[in-house]
Amino acid sequence: MKTLRILVTAFLATGLATGCSADDKSAETPVKVGPVSTPTAATTTKMPLAAYLPTEDELKTLARAQTSLLRDCMAEYGFTDSELEAPSDWLLFKDIGEGTDLPVTLEQAQQYGYHPAGTDTGGDSDDQESDSGSDPKSGLPALATGEKETELLVANGQAVAGASASPAAGQRVNGKEVPAGGCAGRAQQTIAKDAPALKKFGSDNADPLNAILEIRAESHSSAMQTTLFENMEKSWSACMKKSGFSYGSLKSAAEDGEWSTNQVASEREISVATADVKCRMSANYLGVTEAVFLAYEKQAVEDNAELLQAVRDYYDAMLRNAAKVV
Repeated sequence: MKTLRILVTAFLATGLATGCSADDKSAETPVKVGPVSTPTAATTTKMPLAAYLPTEDELKTLARAQTSLLRDCMAEYGFTDSELEAPSDWLLFKDIGEGTDLPVTLEQAQQYGYHPAGTDTGGDSDDQESDSGSDPKSGLPALATGEKETELLVANGQAVAGASASPAAGQRVNGKEVPAGGCAGRAQQTIAKDAPALKKFGSDNADPLNAILEIRAESHSSAMQTTLFENMEKSWSACMKKSGFSYGSLKSAAEDGEWSTNQVASEREISVATADVKCRMSANYLGVTEAVFLAYEKQAVEDNAELLQAVRDYYDAMLRNAAKVV
């Protein structure tokens, strides 16, 4: 079974994955947190780091441009009717600018627990997604067997999907040498031409998304060490205990190993998830997380101004290149 979509929000989950230790953070001057509201539904506040990411329309432009370049390249190798596309998830761009909100409603928790909506049908959506065989590097279909194997080699730069695949670089198809990374890699390089090298600005990763994720993870980790957030989580934990469930943190409830043993939500999972949503509301999870994450992201923007501007410049360069294609 695939990993469950946990009830905690994405920014909370990624905020836990950071290279900075709690001891490092405790030595820093706390960031001033603004007023805490008491929303009863998903907030619309945009987090500060979102300003450095492309909009939905910009992402669509990039995907269209890379698809066009991909297909043009495939045609050079004889695949004139290729229907392969460069989906936005292949570009590794995710909308991480959402305000703080609950990922599911109370009604969803009561029906699906921590499982994705629709899994009460027996988990077919998970199995189908897995069976479709998407290549982990490019996101392109894993056309790894039969007559489609050569198309995969040209598209992805490898003959078989997966980490153990043999690279196609140096191989020839229809008299032409397959480029490193295949046509997908060549399309990506074309779109990223003349974009700034982020490593020059302090990023350990060459791609813009991971540069943002690193900054966000560190700021959110610091935010969750504030007294305000910790008191909220204690209140949530006390509420859960009154409901008959002993969990010390939001994460521990959502990632209880018991949930991953079933294709569909058990009665206990639904009970825990339902109590979780209610207790978040009772503890003002929405208001507190919005306030602390907003404050710490603002500080992160100030602390990483040069790198963040380079990230925005990176996207702008890609969009200028994409505009020449579509």
